[in-house]
Amino acid sequence: MTTIVFLGPSLNLGEAKAILPDALFLSPIACGDLIQVLELKPKKIVIIDGYFENCASIWHKEILYAISCGVLVYGASSMGALRAAELSQFGMIGIGRIYEQYQSGELMDDDEVVLTHSVEQLGFGGFTVPMVNVRATINQAVISGVIDKDSARVLLQQAKAMYYQERSLGALEKECKDLKGAEFLFEWWRREGYVDQKKIDAISVLEAVKLAPIEAKSLKGLANTALLRSLKIESLTKGFYFFDHFLPESYKISHFGKLFGSNYGLSKQLAKAIAVAHEIGVLEFRGQEVLLLNTVNDAIASNFLKLLDVDSENVVGKRSLELLGDIVARVYAVLKPHYDTVLQDEILTVTNAFYKKNKICSQEDFVEWLKAKNMGLDEFKFAMELLYFYDHFILKNNASTLFVAKSTEDVNYFNVALSLNGLDYEIISSLCNRRADLVQVNKNKLVEEGDYYAIRQDFKDAQEMRRALENLANLDLSALNAWKPVSWQLKYTA
Repeated sequence: MTTIVFLGPSLNLGEAKAILPDALFLSPIACGDLIQVLELKPKKIVIIDGYFENCASIWHKEILYAISCGVLVYGASSMGALRAAELSQFGMIGIGRIYEQYQSGELMDDDEVVLTHSVEQLGFGGFTVPMVNVRATINQAVISGVIDKDSARVLLQQAKAMYYQERSLGALEKECKDLKGAEFLFEWWRREGYVDQKKIDAISVLEAVKLAPIEAKSLKGLANTALLRSLKIESLTKGFYFFDHFLPESYKISHFGKLFGSNYGLSKQLAKAIAVAHEIGVLEFRGQEVLLLNTVNDAIASNFLKLLDVDSENVVGKRSLELLGDIVARVYAVLKPHYDTVLQDEILTVTNAFYKKNKICSQEDFVEWLKAKNMGLDEFKFAMELLYFYDHFILKNNASTLFVAKSTEDVNYFNVALSLNGLDYEIISSLCNRRADLVQVNKNKLVEEGDYYAIRQDFKDAQEMRRALENLANLDLSALNAWKPVSWQLKYTA
């Protein structure tokens, strides 16, 4: 894939594809998305729209990392213009009037490009008007003699004072109804006068990408900080977040791996453990083979696994648990020498949380639990230490502060986890044979839990997950009427 474009409400997808028919168009960018798409080896990445507020925005460091990998990164119109103005000196390529306004300091505030809109399934329909478009429209109104400069200045002040989620044409009209020439202005605005500067700039950047590429600015010596390494690991330890026919088979698998209930959550945890273990030198990769570099007593892992509340009633779950326990024990063995003693206060916090989760409220409850698990007191105390290391160093990835990271290039840890635990074979066989048996289990859950279940599996809503299910096993789910409607339809992009 040569060119990837992150696009939302700034430009209609059909118009965008008419300009760059061979590009891959994705939803507005969010934190971590750029790391994932770099695995597809694009030559150019165009950032137009990006999410914020209801999720973390794309980091500057992600963009710098992409540039350091030799990728041309363009920005325009919205979030792309903001980031390009901030990073142009490091090689990001800004295009368009909005970028120029931020670059020159004429514009300073992020709210200038923000709007509230519907979800992708409803076409990113806008509910508010971005301030940059208000400015462009009023400027054109003055040039066209629709409104005088004094009235224009007052209107811009009123618009700027509005909260961005309330800045709509109707609200502006109501706020400025007594302004000289306002009635004629808003009639002109609706009929022909609206200047969509974000759309103009989005078209401009896509047209620019069609031309011979600008020579990439060399960016060397980018610090591989703990935060950047943590983001890489987080991005590479979950299923690929979009599906397209051109994706390599392994990424299709990692995308659909999210459909398979508890196996997905367990595979994601396993992927995180593999990633952290790889970073600190406990694991090495040789093709599909994973080598563990130190030896651990099996009993250690066994006691730890007794603490985890996960489904192990199938072959995939059992295999994942075995691998997870083994890796956690080996990580513990490597990290333990860095500490004279494990902080007892933190171990106590983990232990108390464990008691609460398992409803252990008395000494009698605790004794019964130990008997049920066939575990001695010393084994339990040691398992609590392992649980602390698992949570603190693997799930939260605090090991990044201790070690120089190994390269994550060409390693998708989620795919490695799927390959090791055999889930890829299960999914492929279901896909190739058009069998719905694996899907059926989760279809019932989906009907019951609707959007919540879908979002928990990293889909935007139940509608998107339903389409994914239909594509996965060629199922006709049109007869199902128990699906809940989309319960949240507002998104915020810049």
